[in-house]
Amino acid sequence: MDTVTYPDPDVRAELDHWTVQSLDVTEDAALASDLGVRAIPTALAVHPDGRILARKRGFAPPDDFTRWLQDQCAVAGLERAPVHDR
Repeated sequence: MDTVTYPDPDVRAELDHWTVQSLDVTEDAALASDLGVRAIPTALAVHPDGRILARKRGFAPPDDFTRWLQDQCAVAGLERAPVHDR
């Protein structure tokens, strides 16, 4: 994901609407377990209130990952956040 999916321009554009955090599971195994991370990579879509909306386990090509992010907003009934400065 780090070399193919995340650098993709369409994925980057979609991620501009999200707050992105990463977790090194070797450094914080307890948190990874609490979050239900069972595979690497795992992406979590988290509602602003902290609820986990969905998990995406394993590699996802750029088009699939972009669509997955957009779907999580739609399923949760959320408007896409405005683009923020990084």
